[in-house]
Amino acid sequence: MSIKIFVVILLSFISMGAHAVTECPVTISKLYVGDDAEILWLNYKQGGSASITSSESNFKNILSVVLAAKMADKNLIVRYEADNVSCAGEHRKDIRGVWLL
Repeated sequence: MSIKIFVVILLSFISMGAHAVTECPVTISKLYVGDDAEILWLNYKQGGSASITSSESNFKNILSVVLAAKMADKNLIVRYEADNVSCAGEHRKDIRGVWLL
C-alpha cells in the first residue's frame, strides 16, 4: 500500500514541471483582427507582439478581453505557453490566456 502512495506522489511531482509558462505585463498599442476574422495580432507599447488564430479554442475569449482592455485603457498580463520568453522580444504565437488588470 505504501509503495502505491509513493508512486502516486512521485508521479504528481514529475508532471508539475511540464506546466511552466511565462506571464508578461503589457499595454496594447495596436491590435488587428482580419483575414476573415482568422487572426488577432497584438502590438505592445513595451515592444514585441503576439498573435493567435481563430482555430485556437481560446480565440474568442482572448479577443473579448483584449478589446475590453483596449477600450478601457487597461493593462493586461499575457500568458505564453513557453517558459522564460522575452516579454518585449520577438513575435509570439503561443498565447494561452490573458489577465485583465
